[in-house]
Amino acid sequence: VQCLCPSYTRTALLEDVDPAAVREQGGALPVPLVAGRLREEDEPILRLRPLCPPGGVLVTEVSCGAKHTLMVTDAGLLFGIGYNECGELGLEASVEEVATLVPVPLPDGARAARVACGFRTAFVTTTIGALLACGSNDRGQLGLGADLAGWEDEDKQVAKMVHGLRRVALPDNALAAPVACGFRHTCILTRTATLLACGRNDCGQLGLGDTRDRDAPTLVAALEYAEAHCRPKDKEGKEDAMLELRLTGNKFTAAEQTQLRAAIPEGSTKFEIRT
Repeated sequence: VQCLCPSYTRTALLEDVDPAAVREQGGALPVPLVAGRLREEDEPILRLRPLCPPGGVLVTEVSCGAKHTLMVTDAGLLFGIGYNECGELGLEASVEEVATLVPVPLPDGARAARVACGFRTAFVTTTIGALLACGSNDRGQLGLGADLAGWEDEDKQVAKMVHGLRRVALPDNALAAPVACGFRHTCILTRTATLLACGRNDCGQLGLGDTRDRDAPTLVAALEYAEAHCRPKDKEGKEDAMLELRLTGNKFTAAEQTQLRAAIPEGSTKFEIRT
């Protein structure tokens, strides 16, 4: 079961299922359940109740932001409800909010696979690994580059906003896997298990070794892979495994090397550790 508590306003639940199995076996479709307040002017929902797209579709993923909710169906469709003041629902600028679930257009016939909502942002990973983003971009959290990041009016704290989902360019044409959104920063895991980050970094939250914001996805070097090469103990068991760590960027501390050494199966000649 997915349990989401994105803010003080809402809780959402969705049962994890295998869509193919549900279709083949003719079982009941799991439905998203929500409680709390979908919009500020709405009466609060005091008990979990269904929130389903029309047509009896199978919802495979739900994500909630500060005041918006998006869900993906097994057919790759995207639906949204809530506020769109900053473009966070992926709808055009003329739509400030929607009170019922509506379809969200995806560019170029794309099909959605996963969705992740931030404070006032949204990211959609397509079935072919493309990453799409929309919403507020004052600190570069959408990863769309310098032209679309920053403030329209800094004195009034009006952020640059992106209405409609746009493709995020990932380094080396990487394909996106899960995305995690913070308050104003974003972490993107690729299908090759590298980690990228963008957005606000005044507390070092991007893990890049400094406190500068990033307006495009940037490789977090410490979370590339480390290869641990070792040789087995001798017949008398006296030889400790020899360990060599290869890491782009940061170095492991002695304590971290001890932890990695402990993780190597006895007798291994090569063991890859992904941090």
